Amino acid sequence: MKSDQMQIEKNNISKSVAFQFISHDAISKDFVNKFSNSLNFGISLVNSYFDPNVSCSLYIYHSQTVDLFETIGYTNLENKLSNLGIRTFKYVNNVQTSQLIGSDSILISLIGQVSVNDQVHNFGSVFVLRKKNSEYLIINYILQLFVQ
Repeated sequence: MKSDQMQIEKNNISKSVAFQFISHDAISKDFVNKFSNSLNFGISLVNSYFDPNVSCSLYIYHSQTVDLFETIGYTNLENKLSNLGIRTFKYVNNVQTSQLIGSDSILISLIGQVSVNDQVHNFGSVFVLRKKNSEYLIINYILQLFVQ
């Protein structure tokens, strides 16, 4: 009898973990899809996806050097991108993975290629989303851009 009860509990835990995976995976894919579609229309149109106090790190890799810029708030990141001459930023090809962090946050990793000012570059990006009210907002953002 105890063995049957343990098996039922084990199955319930497995179903719960599977549901959480499907749930956070679906949420992250939906979030990146909407974020990407908004980004296609302009860098300034993704401001609403970011928490007002988002911590942002921008790494720009050149052949021999790395430039690092850190900002608080998306407006400051947007200004830095503008100062660097980055006017357009579109995902071209990427692979996405995600992981649940606690009960209200999701880590998303993207790697692949982006078009920056109509030139394709390799990139890596990490988002940490936190659920606030009924929506997910980016609370931490890392962007790695590889230019040659």
